[in-house]
Amino acid sequence: MLLWILSSILLLIPPGFTKELSDTAKPNKTCKPVPNTIRPSYNKPEISQFIIGHTWYPYLLYDSKNDTNPFFLNAEIHYESLGRGNEPTRNSPADIVIQEETYFDVNGTCSDLLEISWLTNDGRQIGPVFDVTSNNTLSVNSFDDSVLWKTDLKTFIMFHNCDTRNSVTGNCDRVFIYVHTTSKPHMLTDATKQTVTTAVEKVLQPYCLGLTHFSVYKWDDNLEVCPPSDPENHPDAFKIFVDNYKLLAEKPA
Repeated sequence: MLLWILSSILLLIPPGFTKELSDTAKPNKTCKPVPNTIRPSYNKPEISQFIIGHTWYPYLLYDSKNDTNPFFLNAEIHYESLGRGNEPTRNSPADIVIQEETYFDVNGTCSDLLEISWLTNDGRQIGPVFDVTSNNTLSVNSFDDSVLWKTDLKTFIMFHNCDTRNSVTGNCDRVFIYVHTTSKPHMLTDATKQTVTTAVEKVLQPYCLGLTHFSVYKWDDNLEVCPPSDPENHPDAFKIFVDNYKLLAEKPA
C-alpha cells in the first residue's frame, strides 16, 4: 500500500527552482529583521485539515543564506494523518502526520524526504526530520518548527522556518520561507500568481523582502511521476520510523 504523505516544515530544504519573478515590494525606510519565531496568525480546526487534504507543490523559496541546492525538479508534498495527539512543546492537541516530499535529483533519480510531525490548529508544524537513505535506513535530524505565516485556505500556504536561531538578538540568522500551492508551478493561473504575489509581499514588506528574493520551483513534464514511498520497499526504515513515532508520541511534554 502506497504511503501518501506534504515541506516544511513542514518543511524540508526544498529542491528545484531558479530565480524569477519581479519584485513589487516597496522597501520601508527601516527594515525589520526576520525573528526566530512568528506568532501564528490562525487558530481554526480546518487549518490542519486543509493542509492534510491536499497534494502540495512547492512554488517559491526564500533562503536568507542564498545557498540552497537548485538542481531538483518536480517536487510534490503529501501528508498522511496518523491520528490525534498532544504536541510536545505546549502539550496542545494536534494532528500527528507523516509528510513526504518527492522529487527528482540532478541525475533524474526519484528521491524522497520524510518527516513525522505534529500539525496544530494554528498552523504550527513541529517534528524531527527523517531522511530515507538508499540502504533502507533513516537518518534523524533535530526537531523542525515551521509556522503557517499566510494562506487563503484555497490555493496556497506560506511557512516561516528558522533554521539557525539567534538567542541573543531574537532574530533568525538563517530563515527559510516556503510557499506551496495546490497546482503545479507551471500550471498556475495568472490570477493565482497575483493572489500569491500580493499576499507574500504584504506579509514581507516590513522586512524589505519581495519576490526577487525568492527562487521559483521548476517542473519538467518529460519526467515520469515520482511516487511516494511504498513501505514494503524499505521495511527496516519504516520500522525505525514507526518505532521513533511511538517513542515521540508517548514522550511527556
